[in-house]
Amino acid sequence: MFIQPFGPKIYQDIVSSSVSSILEKLTYRNENDLTKRVNKNLLGFVSKQIDLFNEQELRNDVLPEINKLIVNYLQHSSQFFSGQLINWNSRDFNLRSCWSNIQQPKEFLPTHNHPVDIVCVVYPIVSIQTKNTYDCNDDAEPGQITFHYGEGVVPFTTTSLSIVPQTGTILIFPGWLKHSSYPIFGENDIRISTSFNFVFSEYLRMKLNK
Repeated sequence: MFIQPFGPKIYQDIVSSSVSSILEKLTYRNENDLTKRVNKNLLGFVSKQIDLFNEQELRNDVLPEINKLIVNYLQHSSQFFSGQLINWNSRDFNLRSCWSNIQQPKEFLPTHNHPVDIVCVVYPIVSIQTKNTYDCNDDAEPGQITFHYGEGVVPFTTTSLSIVPQTGTILIFPGWLKHSSYPIFGENDIRISTSFNFVFSEYLRMKLNK
């Protein structure tokens, strides 16, 4: 499903149960390996940010499905190389980095973007039962992701979009699109997100310059 509440398109769907299961397994398998922690390289108030980039199962059993969805996204998104007709394929982009966030109560990601071309986020497992514990004037749902586009309040214009992910949710969007993630609150609540950063390949640039 394509969503376009403002300029760029966002793709939302559900990945196969096998992809969710593999990402959940890889995340928990590396949870306590401190050499896999990438917190210092990433933004956010999340204590467990775990590098999955070199996991062979990720490349063999997860990326093929993710790549197909990205090709589909690019074929329906005119914001990339506007005006040029491109027959997209998986050789046109490369995985730059991949990591999982295991969110703990009251941890969150402030508004940010990614310095890459395409971002894909998969939620291998989400189980949230506890409501917002703060008494505040905010109807945000725990664990939601919010996209931000534009500045200030513009009459009759949408400048944000919030999505409450469920197990298996996948979101694909341009790397420059700002977004933030809200905290969860229950000790037994679970919210794992796996982020994939992609950059356009040299093969694509050579193809466009022919």
